[in-house]
Amino acid sequence: MQAREAVVAMGSLLEELARRQAEAPQRIEELGRQLAEVQARLEAEKGAVSAAGRLRDGGGNPERAGQ
Repeated sequence: MQAREAVVAMGSLLEELARRQAEAPQRIEELGRQLAEVQARLEAEKGAVSAAGRLRDGGGNPERAGQ
């Protein structure tokens, strides 16, 4: 590789690095939003499972549990 080609290649790599660094905060923010959505769905599912268990076990009434 000629010296000029090496300099051009290095410049392209540095430009790509700068582009990725500039995009990183946006990607991090989007991932944070996605994580919050998944956490909300997880909590909703946990609540549904808990409610189903209470219904199965007598609606929270210990006298009816297991009937």
